[in-house]
Amino acid sequence: MTATTTAPAADPRAAAFARPDGPEVFGGVVHGNQVWTPDPFDVETVHPEARAAFARLLARASSAEPPPHGKTLLLLGEAGSGKTHLLRAFRTAAHAAGTAYCGYLQMTSRSANYARYVLSYLIDSLEQPYRPGAATTGLGRLARGLIDALDMIPAADRQRLCDDLLEPAEVAELVFRFADAAVQYPQFAGLDPNLLRAVLFLLPNDGRIRPKALSWLRCEDLPDHDRRMLGGLVPRPGDEMPLRTIVGLGRLMAAVQSAALVLLVDQIEEVIELARRDAAPGELFRTAVNTLVDVADALPTAVVVVGCLKELFDEIGRQSLPRPKLDRLEHDPAPLPLASRRTAEDAAAIVAPRLAALWDAAGVPPDPANPVAPYTAAHLAPLAGMSARAVLAFFHQHRSRCVEAGRWVEPAGATPPPPPPPPSDFDQLWNDALAAQKPPLVDEPKLAELLAWAVAEASAEADGGVFFGAEADDRFVQVEAHAGNAVDKQLAAVCDKSAKGGGLGKQVEEVVSRAGEIPAVFLRSTDFPKTPGAEVTKRLAKLCLPVGRHRRHVVANSDWRLMSAFRTFAAAHGKAPGFADWQLAAKPLTGLPSLRSLLALDTRPAAPPPAPVAPPAVLPKEAARAAPPPATPAAIRLGQTRGAAPAAVEFDPQSLCRHAAFLGGSGSGKTTAALTVVEQLLLSGVPVVLVDRKGDLARYADPDAWIAPEPDADRAARRARLRAAIDVALYTPGKDAGRPLAIPVAPPDLGRLPAADREQLAQYAAAALGVMLGYKSRGSDPKLVILQKAIETLAAAPDRVVTIKALQLLVGDQDDALTSHFDGQYEAKHFTKLSQDLLTLGLQHRRLLEGSDRLDVDALLGRGAAARPGKTRLSVVSTQFLGDEQAADFWVSQLLLAVERWTRQHPSPRLQAVFLFDEADRYLPAVGKPATKGPMESLLRRARSAGVGVFLATQSPGDLDYKCRDQVTTWLVGKVKETVAVGKLRPVLEAKPGAADRLAEQGAGEFYLAREGDVRPVRADVCLIPPAQLSEDRILAVARLGGAAGG
Repeated sequence: MTATTTAPAADPRAAAFARPDGPEVFGGVVHGNQVWTPDPFDVETVHPEARAAFARLLARASSAEPPPHGKTLLLLGEAGSGKTHLLRAFRTAAHAAGTAYCGYLQMTSRSANYARYVLSYLIDSLEQPYRPGAATTGLGRLARGLIDALDMIPAADRQRLCDDLLEPAEVAELVFRFADAAVQYPQFAGLDPNLLRAVLFLLPNDGRIRPKALSWLRCEDLPDHDRRMLGGLVPRPGDEMPLRTIVGLGRLMAAVQSAALVLLVDQIEEVIELARRDAAPGELFRTAVNTLVDVADALPTAVVVVGCLKELFDEIGRQSLPRPKLDRLEHDPAPLPLASRRTAEDAAAIVAPRLAALWDAAGVPPDPANPVAPYTAAHLAPLAGMSARAVLAFFHQHRSRCVEAGRWVEPAGATPPPPPPPPSDFDQLWNDALAAQKPPLVDEPKLAELLAWAVAEASAEADGGVFFGAEADDRFVQVEAHAGNAVDKQLAAVCDKSAKGGGLGKQVEEVVSRAGEIPAVFLRSTDFPKTPGAEVTKRLAKLCLPVGRHRRHVVANSDWRLMSAFRTFAAAHGKAPGFADWQLAAKPLTGLPSLRSLLALDTRPAAPPPAPVAPPAVLPKEAARAAPPPATPAAIRLGQTRGAAPAAVEFDPQSLCRHAAFLGGSGSGKTTAALTVVEQLLLSGVPVVLVDRKGDLARYADPDAWIAPEPDADRAARRARLRAAIDVALYTPGKDAGRPLAIPVAPPDLGRLPAADREQLAQYAAAALGVMLGYKSRGSDPKLVILQKAIETLAAAPDRVVTIKALQLLVGDQDDALTSHFDGQYEAKHFTKLSQDLLTLGLQHRRLLEGSDRLDVDALLGRGAAARPGKTRLSVVSTQFLGDEQAADFWVSQLLLAVERWTRQHPSPRLQAVFLFDEADRYLPAVGKPATKGPMESLLRRARSAGVGVFLATQSPGDLDYKCRDQVTTWLVGKVKETVAVGKLRPVLEAKPGAADRLAEQGAGEFYLAREGDVRPVRADVCLIPPAQLSEDRILAVARLGGAAGG
């Protein structure tokens, strides 16, 4: 393969190359957890001699006539020469042909018993899918091959063991009977009957049995209960048993399928490094190699491939080994040196399939005349002599430059990348932890909790702005994946019940019901039932891809074990310096097949990087002096403790992502306390939106408020600094005389959302409009159902905007696109009445729904075109001009939906905005369900993961719905006298006995601060602009000034 010498003048591939949303294809390091899947970019012309040698050894070991002994193949090369990549290719080839079972292990830890170490990794490897895309694991394939070979046992009896319809005692009876029969077959003669029994115990799809059988195969001890589940099978924890088990499994593989046992041993040089300071530096390496050679000596069908750094092997490894062992490594067959320097033709062959993947993702055809276009031969020539890893690093760095520039940038001359850093201590610690891992719990809710932790932790390993959220509830896990503007939701559920008695079937139906329109993922620790004709088998086939829209995956026992091990490991080392960088590079969780599949990591596009922020315009010197760029405070000061020795009360502003509530009766000072926090956030550069129901928050937009007499010189200076730092905008939706703000009937991008989100938001919008139309939300009003589907239908139509007029016409015409949803279910009178009501609504509330200045959350936050250099936006939305309560609820509900959509499109791990809702009990009441309640509950759940804080303030705390308590972590409770309200606040204050009984005694500005289990009495500082109600005329006049209050 050669590259042309000149690049086309206007190559569409150059533009595609610079797109930020393309897949990452230039990774140069193969991690151990990638070994289980084929490399889509493998180039067979790289290291052809090693591939041919492995093919010869594999053919020998898997022949009908077994050889006299096994073989070892030593691969020696420099760092970056492609040893791990080659081992991955070996596994792919062997499993594709079905001629071997491969175990992969990184020999990077000390072990008192390396046979046990090898066995642990072998079982983990055999628990991976045998072939990509198939659910059957290596052990499952082996067990099935064993049962199929027992052809003298009636097929019905054999199938009965596999049907997941038996109790453990019945399973044990069959297993022991079948194993006793198996040893009568010539091919199984001499095999340990207990090993056969343990493998047969893997066949039933029973989560009660399979983990115990795997523990037996790992040579772990078993408690009495676990032994009984296996029919009294005696465990074999002795030190000599791991080697016997490895050999026994290898012999079984040969007997069942004439398959070889291949051990792919990586990074054995780490054992040399570990022992450098030992009294006998070569002893550890000698012990490890002895174990591997012992396997090859004891098992004729074994192929042991060992990858090692040539320099360390030559320096220490060779002289550490006794002559017989060294001869086995160096002469049976001879070691293969891996060439690390690639030619320019090799570089072209390496990059061509990766570029093809980029073009495919971008919808751009490749150049048939030049497979590496827009690169030319001149671009690739300097790569000659570099390692494959360095070649890929060159392309990765060049693409990063192009993405950053937003266009094709001519590549710089190739310079070798710096040598890779030495293995970190975390590599060693993690491998030690894996070697000592314990079996995971088999309880479904605890597995779901473990999975939720692993999904959330996977964010630390994700590239390209992708992060994940997960929340466990019993055996269910709500999973969200955020990537740029996209948010994907799915419901994962652990379904480990037996099919017998309908347990699994009931679980499946429960998942479907709970998921609704959200895609579901059925997770099982054993294979799903495969009995033809069984109801649960047919049901799953109908529900899951490719027929349905749900998915099902088996989470291998080894994956559960690794998640559990890493949770323990992260708890011990997660705060150590360098841990985050190590985790991002090593990817211990996102390399697991089960997590990769659940999170669609192999198909998920990377999120585009944030657009570069334009530098602020140069301000006049006077302005620069008046508004110095504020530094982000280390903490937010609320006030001080109450007591004989007052102390400052401060907290991390980042904690406000988890929301805050400011509660107290009239005159308690709760609004003043909330504004004290708001003002400090503004000074730190966090924009704030105040939803003002009474008109007292609008005072921030009034120029007179900033020049009112202030006798305290310090407060006056801080007020001037705040005024210079902010840009205030006051909106008066519903009133043209001020600064009106029209609200859309539904989010503009509703049609582009996932089905579940589209349906939920359409339901919220229909409910809000229904309130304005006078429809009752209780019961099933056909008009509300029709309205919801009409909103969805318009949103799905290209180039259509959801307006009241468009809805009225769609419903009035009884358009086929709408009526097809109902199949004649509703009479024409419902369509007619809804159309008439929409017409009336459009005429009465035109100002709310139409207008040139439309709601834009970016504008409210002073972003994009609304940004003012050097200023932080404070937006005040006065809702008192919206008319009746129904209209106000509709408007605020649509604001809440718009904010929630904004949070999904702008995820951030840091606090980036705050929204304060005064009189929050009107939006989130304990009794009733206004149009705002559902959207507010949804925003509280979702905004926290997007760096958006919600402040709830109310003088009627007894009327607030406290079911939101788990979503709010900061509570400031002032003077409350009502008995009902005090009763509702007791759980919030339970960490301080007696606090609830003293709420009525508090004075203005006195509060109990409850945060994360701590409750303390505090006195809040007074805000710089005390709230005071403005008249309607003054609000409208100030709104027309358009931010004159800002500096």
